Amino acid sequence: MNEKTFKQWWQLHLRVATGEALGLQEQTQYETGLDALDKEEREQFQAARLNQLRQLRAQIEQLQNLN
Repeated sequence: MNEKTFKQWWQLHLRVATGEALGLQEQTQYETGLDALDKEEREQFQAARLNQLRQLRAQIEQLQNLN
């Protein structure tokens, strides 16, 4: 999500957080943004996990080469 879209989404989020009802179009925009943020978070988590696995594999190879 780019910065402009995030700022628009954030304004909707603040309204939701304070209990304000959104219109149908705003609700759709809010949910779409929430889904996009969740997807980005999952992708970042998976990338970090893959990086950790690569590091562990490299460490295992180094230890195996010591023997």
